[in-house]
Amino acid sequence: LLRPTMIYGTPRDRNIWRLIQFLRRSPAMPIVGSGRHLQQPVYVADVAEAVARVLEVDATIGQAYDLPGAEPLTFVEVIDTLSRLLGRRIHKVFIPPWLGLAAARLSRSLPLGPRISPEQILRLEEDKAYDFDPARDDFGYRPLSFFDGALREMGYLA
Repeated sequence: LLRPTMIYGTPRDRNIWRLIQFLRRSPAMPIVGSGRHLQQPVYVADVAEAVARVLEVDATIGQAYDLPGAEPLTFVEVIDTLSRLLGRRIHKVFIPPWLGLAAARLSRSLPLGPRISPEQILRLEEDKAYDFDPARDDFGYRPLSFFDGALREMGYLA
């Protein structure tokens, strides 16, 4: 069983790619809460390689593995990394969680515009960082850093 975290790395991902597109157009980024909760996005090629490797190692049969990115990052660090790669200065606008929840509820009734669910707002306040030592030890899992993966994803902008 393989449990990847948030997968990014192509224009079809609905997470980091959408964030890149937003940061390219906007001078400011709204951040619900402190932006200090951890996440560990994983590059799509790292997941594909892990799938191939577990099929080659008998010791992985019946095991479960977390497949996170190389390092846990705060949302602020994700924004800073993407901004640096885009060569842009992005102003961060911090929004209290209660206001973010109210906006999410309101956005459901609007015909256009960004839609985010209250559940998504609540998940922003959770740490999502995982240990990949068992995957590294059992089948050589070595994910890219977020910087390197995001740099590769930026290649689709050309």
